[in-house]
This record gives sequence, structure tokens and C-alpha cells, in this order.
Amino acid sequence: MRFLPCLLFVFSVLVSASATSQTCTSSPCPSHAINADFTIIVDVSSAVGGQYEFLQLQTFLANFTAGLTFSPEDSQIALYTYSLYTKTYTTLNNGSDPANVQKAIQSMTFDKSNDRQLFQALSREENEVTKANGLRDGYKRILIVISADRWTGTSVIGSSVLTKVQKKYDMVMAVGLGFNSVKNQGDVLPQFTGNNDYVFFAANINQLPYVGQWLYNYACPGTHMTTTTVGPSTVPTPAPSVPCSLSTLNYDVYLIVDISSSMSSSDFEAMKQSLINFVKPFPVGDGKTQFAMFGCSIDSELYYTGFHQGQTMSSLISTISTLTQDGSSGQALELSLEAIDKAYLSRNYQTSNKLVVYVTGTANFDVSPNNEMKQLSQKYGLKAVAVQWTAGAAISNLQGFAGGSDCVNAATTSTQRNNVAAWLQTKMCGKKFCY
Repeated sequence: MRFLPCLLFVFSVLVSASATSQTCTSSPCPSHAINADFTIIVDVSSAVGGQYEFLQLQTFLANFTAGLTFSPEDSQIALYTYSLYTKTYTTLNNGSDPANVQKAIQSMTFDKSNDRQLFQALSREENEVTKANGLRDGYKRILIVISADRWTGTSVIGSSVLTKVQKKYDMVMAVGLGFNSVKNQGDVLPQFTGNNDYVFFAANINQLPYVGQWLYNYACPGTHMTTTTVGPSTVPTPAPSVPCSLSTLNYDVYLIVDISSSMSSSDFEAMKQSLINFVKPFPVGDGKTQFAMFGCSIDSELYYTGFHQGQTMSSLISTISTLTQDGSSGQALELSLEAIDKAYLSRNYQTSNKLVVYVTGTANFDVSPNNEMKQLSQKYGLKAVAVQWTAGAAISNLQGFAGGSDCVNAATTSTQRNNVAAWLQTKMCGKKFCY
């Protein structure tokens, strides 16, 4: 799962299972070169939010489809919505005309029901998305489901209709929209798609543009994730100064990374490499250490990393590597802490230690995060450390957040930065924090 141009890898998160839901990567092809049969099934229940969020969802669909080329020889779209009832807005035959596609999107209605009968929608899809209605051999077949909360009605997971759907399409993809989806469908959507990389969690409606690029990337000709058996690899060893074996540690680590314009691009790239150096020696997985990731700027972005969902080091490093700055200023750190609570801490994973690692080039907080951090520490035993990546991040503010000077590391020079990974690993070994 992923949280582009920009791609939120994610459960990406995008929290990116795989993965949000922002990170950037070059696209394997221009979107107008995509030739595929798309079936898009959209949640229009009350879980989407209000009329504003629904209009944003329509805008996303309009923009996504505007980037494609439609004709009987190029791309086609079948469009459905689901809540209490399922509605068909266009079949593949009609969805090969760009005017019909845009008209179908604009005619969508916001149901506002509390029901999300996806089983009903999939059953209709199985009856209507057929060769008689335009389904083509030799073209990539992609099913996209947008879901804002847990489904109601007949169970989809384990059903015969899901088995049929997974066999019918080359890719079954899911977009989890909003924190209710992150919280309530974190383990469901990967089961639905059959592939962690085909799930993207967009923590808020503003992340939808990144979803579009993510979909383009996978829809490109020749792009298809397959299950492969990976041979054993050597896990890098930490610095000799680290006083314990990292394999003995059991942590949930919440990485909060400054993605604002506070630092230069070279400093930002160096920060990403430092984060990779920090996480890479850890064996990840249940009973070991796992990493969640949030981007922090004027807003908070959740990236999918496979946190407590079969996390792999390769997926985690991929997410870190593709981080990009969003051009904004400021730090909504309190919002990131609230996101950690809603998405993960509230699930009460049976993990011995919980730690926030905050790396930043600015401490220009929109709201002081200190009270929120103290409350999470009292409620969940959450600890915090902070890394001052550039001099623009006031040490005093970082100390207030992390609880004291012993939990803040200045890393404004190359020599200091070379020691960041070992410093963080040593803090985790000693379990001596400031809360």
C-alpha cells in the first residue's frame, strides 16, 4: 500500500499499505498512452464526509479520467457508486467516449446513507462488466474500489464474488479514503486486493491527486506486481557503538518527517538517507520493530509502510526514498500526533515500546504539540525523540516536544548527521527517554 509525478506509497499510507496517502516518482508511461478497461466503484455513503468532500471526490475522478485517452481501442471505464444501493453510471461500451465519461461523473449523487453495500456492487459488476458490454481481451483489466469505511451487509472477504473478481481482473486496487478507512480497513483492503501494493490510504480528501498518479503508474503497459520468492539477504549491522542487538527490540516507531520547504533539497536528500541508515539494520515484523511514517508540513500526510500488515524492509525503504517536499511552510505536528492516535495507537497493538522519531528543519509549529504529546505518553506510554536537521529548528521547541534535552539530537553538520542512526538506535536500546 502506498501513499507522484507524486505517488503516496500506501497504504503506501498513503497513511502506504503501501501501502499512501506525498512522495514522488517518475511515471513508467504518459497517462494518455494507457490502454486499459477500468471498472471504478465509488463509496458515496456518509463516511465520505459532507457535500464538499463529495465534490472533491467528483473532481478527482474528473481529473483522473481527463488524463486518459478514451476510445474502443484505447481506455474504457465502467463507473458505479455504492452505499445502501448500487448505481450504474456508465458501462464500458459507453465509457469509451470521453464526453460520456465526464457526464457520468458529474451525474453521480451523494447518497449520505450509513450503509456501504460493496457486495451488492460487486455482484452487479459481475453481471454487467462482460464482453457483451465492452470488456476486451488483450487489454489490462483494472478494478478500483474507493472506500471510506468498513463495508456493511454481506461480507465481501472470503466470498465467491471476490474470488471471481480477483480472477477476472489483472489488478484489483483499493483506495482507503479518510481515517475511518485507515482505522477500520487496514487489514481488510489488502485481503480485498490480494496485494499490499495495490492499496493506497489517503488520510484526507486533499491527498486524492496523488492517488491519480499512483493509479496511472500501475495502469501503464507492462506494469504488474507479481508475487516472487526473494532469497535471503544480509541485514546491515549497526555501528559498533550501539549497545544491543536490534533484533531483540520490540518497538512501534512512528517516523514524523519534515516535508516542508524549511530545508534545502540537498539537506532533504541527506535526511532521507539518514532515515534509511537508521531503519535498515532492524529486522522488521510482528514481535520485532515496525515503522509507521508521517509527513509533516502545513498538513499531515500518512504514508503506507505495511505497519502491522506484513511490513518488509524493501517497502519501507522505497517509501522513504520517494519522499518529496511539498513546498509549504510550517509544521502541523500536533495534527500528526492526532493522526498517529487515530490510525494506530487506538488499536492498542501488543508492542512493548512505542516511540515517535521526529526529524525536522523547522520548529515553526502552527499549534504547540507539547500537550498532545504528554497526553499520548500518559495514555499509551508513547515516548519521543527529535532530531534538529537544520539550525532553523529551534532546539528549545524540540526539547519541549520531546520532554528534555537528552531526547533531542542536533544534526546540523555532516559529522553530527553521520551519527544520527547510531544515536537513535542507542536510545532505543537503553529505553531512556524524557517522558
